[in-house]
Amino acid sequence: MNVDLTSGVVVGTLSGDASFNDTRAIEVGIVSPAALNVNAMTLREFSVSEGGSGSFGARIYDSRSGILLASSEAAVSSGLDQSITISIAARLDPGHTYRVGFFSSVGGSGSANGTDVDPAGDALTSYFERTGLMHIDGIFQSNTDAFPTTRYPLLPYVSLDVTQVPEASTWAVALLGFAVLNLLRRRDTA
Repeated sequence: MNVDLTSGVVVGTLSGDASFNDTRAIEVGIVSPAALNVNAMTLREFSVSEGGSGSFGARIYDSRSGILLASSEAAVSSGLDQSITISIAARLDPGHTYRVGFFSSVGGSGSANGTDVDPAGDALTSYFERTGLMHIDGIFQSNTDAFPTTRYPLLPYVSLDVTQVPEASTWAVALLGFAVLNLLRRRDTA
């Protein structure tokens, strides 16, 4: 399932190409009743000036502790308004908050579009993304490849590919069903 973290934003202004040579992350609170497994992260509308290259790194941090939970890298080359999808594996548990985003290491040649959510220049007002699985609580930035702690006004175009983790009770019912089927099969062969 694709979760577009910008899908719940109603009012804002396109920022145009803002320099992107740092870490930018969106704080998400998981409101889904089941845990979510993240399979990939996508950043849309970023540019690398002609002759430039480098890498983008997908990052997932625990918001409470600042600990990096998952990271993955992908090479990028020059081009305008590109999209990149990076495979990454992490489990997001209900009731917890995480900072999910990207670190750019393309030198002075990286930029990205984003939305300056109204009121312009201020910190983001919390909202639910369209699927209702996550609550967006803020945008953060760090000048290095580290846990981002500084509030940032521009919302980058990020989406997550997630699957819901079945609850333990679902597994218990499935196992009970298999046990009953096995018992019935044994009775038929006896």
